[in-house]
Amino acid sequence: MARREILLRVIVTALMPLLGAAAPPPSLVPFITKDNFNAGDYEFARGAFPDAKPEQIASWNAIKSYVHACEQDAGLAEDAQLKDIGVKAVVPRNRGYQDHLCGQVSLALPSAKAFKNWDNFQKALKRSLPYYQTYEAALTAASNAIEVDSDSQNLTEQITARIIPDQGWRYPMMGTLDTLSGVDTETSTVLQAAHPYGNV
Repeated sequence: MARREILLRVIVTALMPLLGAAAPPPSLVPFITKDNFNAGDYEFARGAFPDAKPEQIASWNAIKSYVHACEQDAGLAEDAQLKDIGVKAVVPRNRGYQDHLCGQVSLALPSAKAFKNWDNFQKALKRSLPYYQTYEAALTAASNAIEVDSDSQNLTEQITARIIPDQGWRYPMMGTLDTLSGVDTETSTVLQAAHPYGNV
């Protein structure tokens, strides 16, 4: 089952350039580089917290509307494309990874809901960075240790090259970093929800 899911994701990823995708709102553009989203200091999410300015609130609402639209659009388009190549599958409408950029933004949204104010969130984000960077370095090293040509056109090699980063970045979102010793609840929340684990 896991192998079949990864195979479908590889197929979908290959098809994504052919699919129409909702355009991100202007407030997200500074955080996008080469079709990858980098949340940075999360300034784009300021409108989700108390004492936000009207324009920040409007920007946040536009971001939420974008995520809803791009998830729906990508799911419908991918269903049609998979059907065209004979794959009988229904792409879940609530899965942000259907559209790579959309998925990265979608993964960043829940973090804002877990904090009462902007200051607490920023402090927790700062405390979480060393843990995230250590995990990122370890996963990168593990991925590089695989003796597979990542540019190969062989589907088996493509799947093999993706297994470690794909699953390695998925586990933090499932709470596997919650047991880290000495990490407070707010920092743990940021580790699980705020870092760009979708960048695979």
